[in-house]
Amino acid sequence: MHIAHVRDVDKRQYLMYKDGEVVANGTWNKCGAHPCGDSKTSELNLFIGHGYAGRYIGILDEVAIIGAVLSEEDIQKIMDNGFDELADVAPSGKLATTWAKLKR
Repeated sequence: MHIAHVRDVDKRQYLMYKDGEVVANGTWNKCGAHPCGDSKTSELNLFIGHGYAGRYIGILDEVAIIGAVLSEEDIQKIMDNGFDELADVAPSGKLATTWAKLKR
């Protein structure tokens, strides 16, 4: 099962996906002094699998926090191909790799 939660803080909107399909969406209002999404960065810790609804019991695989609002197409690509295409960090042609070859 693939689960994704996308928050657009500027628009105060969220989308929740299950296996690539939107299963919930909505908006939130400013929460006053409570740090539950008042569109400001927070110094609070982030807990994955633990929160208001209790604790998750099970195994989480391929967890990522991405600093961008992903589209439904992006979510589908990640579900189909994993994170490899999203975070391609192939060393070929990079400065460190080229420099290492030159130093030999």
